[in-house]
Amino acid sequence: MGLSIHQPIHPLMRPRLDPQYLAFHEKHFQHLPTIESQAWDPACRNAAAASTLGRAGCVEVGSVRDVVVESEMGCGNGGCIEMRVFTPRGDAPGEGWPVLGIAVSDLMITVYGTGGWVVGGLDSENAFLTLVCRDVKCVVISLNYRHAPEHPYPAAVDDVVYGLSWIARYGNRELGVDTTRIVLGGLSAGGGLATILVMKASLLTPPIPIIGQLLILPVIDNTAGTSLSTTTTSSSLTTSESNSNPNPSDPWLLNQHAPFLTPQRMLWYRSHYLPNPTHATSWTASPNFAPSALLAACPRTVIAVGECDLLAEEARRYGELLRREGVACEVMEYRGATHSTLILAGALDIGKQMVGDMVESLKEMFAM
Repeated sequence: MGLSIHQPIHPLMRPRLDPQYLAFHEKHFQHLPTIESQAWDPACRNAAAASTLGRAGCVEVGSVRDVVVESEMGCGNGGCIEMRVFTPRGDAPGEGWPVLGIAVSDLMITVYGTGGWVVGGLDSENAFLTLVCRDVKCVVISLNYRHAPEHPYPAAVDDVVYGLSWIARYGNRELGVDTTRIVLGGLSAGGGLATILVMKASLLTPPIPIIGQLLILPVIDNTAGTSLSTTTTSSSLTTSESNSNPNPSDPWLLNQHAPFLTPQRMLWYRSHYLPNPTHATSWTASPNFAPSALLAACPRTVIAVGECDLLAEEARRYGELLRREGVACEVMEYRGATHSTLILAGALDIGKQMVGDMVESLKEMFAM
């Protein structure tokens, strides 16, 4: 008896997908039950972090240490925020190492959250983070913010702001970093948190200067997808059958049948993070709603877009929005790529290309 297929490839997507991804999906992903089809269990966070399927391995860096910072808000248990600090080998420059902050899952000071504000932690994407640390020669700080559904919006935003504030104040003394050379970045939900954090940093007293932001397959618009049917997604359905009256301006429309991150999965994540739908139009939930002055103050930006990612169009539109406000913004699009591209860098050539491009982009940001 054959294995059940839980995540079929829609026929409209099949010719558009990267061939290596298509083969990988049909060998592995299509047989996996979806997270949104199962009862919520916080233990799935650990299972997700432990998965090595398709992932590259970690590389050696100078040191890896976990730092616990006391917080009034609390992150996880014990009223603290947890950070993982990756430091390169060798001696730091005179003023300290440049910093890539990631919000968890990763503070580059980057915000790398690959689990839709729900799944992820300090063990997420360590392969990518160690590679960045080694090849860019910067300290990478991964921040473990509080996760939904236990801690819905705006807990994640509050935690990354607190974490960045601590780094700006104590990072030189405690971590040996140059707090005038901070880049913020993130993957998926972390990408949205990263750009929100960039704008939040400009409003602090005193403001925290950020020299660049790296947004990889980011979640930008939490109002997207509301016009799409999410109950008729069999691989046998056509576009017209699965959407009776879709909004033609909905950014999810083109890739509504995308694999890996589907509309159902994204809306499941969103329902946990934003249980009050009225919060979706706040710029601290959807950065595309930020005031012009905040957008215009953003630093040099690189946005990585997967052509076949559900989130592709909202990322493209955000790039256009930033450019209209005068921000130097480069949108790098990967043909046939899905939302899983970066995390499958151990299995897909296009994933390796994306990783390499992100490393080079960071080198350029720190060189300016």
